[in-house]
Amino acid sequence: MSESNASATRITPGNALRPEDIALEVRTGLAKPTEDVAEYALRLGDDALILAQRLGHWISRGPELEE
Repeated sequence: MSESNASATRITPGNALRPEDIALEVRTGLAKPTEDVAEYALRLGDDALILAQRLGHWISRGPELEE
């Protein structure tokens, strides 16, 4: 696959970007995480956590709304 059409996420059947791959690249020096990347990852994690909490709250209110 050439660089121009390579996927940034590499998400294809059997070829996903795993956290272990990222950690290995950081340990071997192939990838250098920046402050911006760390902040973005933290925001993504926060968004997912808040969404999961809100969905859990809404689901728990479902029986009340049906009555």
